[in-house]
Amino acid sequence: MSSENNYDWLIATLDGTEILKKSGEDSGSYEYTFTTNGTHTIVVKYTKNDNGNSGNDYGKIYNIKLDGYIIGDANDDSVVDIADVTEIVNAILDSNTGTTTQQDTK
Repeated sequence: MSSENNYDWLIATLDGTEILKKSGEDSGSYEYTFTTNGTHTIVVKYTKNDNGNSGNDYGKIYNIKLDGYIIGDANDDSVVDIADVTEIVNAILDSNTGTTTQQDTK
């Protein structure tokens, strides 16, 4: 990132809470560990004031990595298989009928 120190900012928020704020000449990595499961919203913005210019006026984020998330693992058992398909189909059917399904725990 390259900006006017303490005046122009690269800011990241998670679900409305600021998790990163950088200014000036800066590089490196940042790691954040989610403390709750579910859907989250990450917003990244660059803000610039009108009082002066310093640096190249840019900030960038790249190589975002989500560890531990497996696409298609609907039942969170770390395996994508027919049980996930069943979970998804049941969720769709339940949302269409307004009923809920209980699973047998044998």
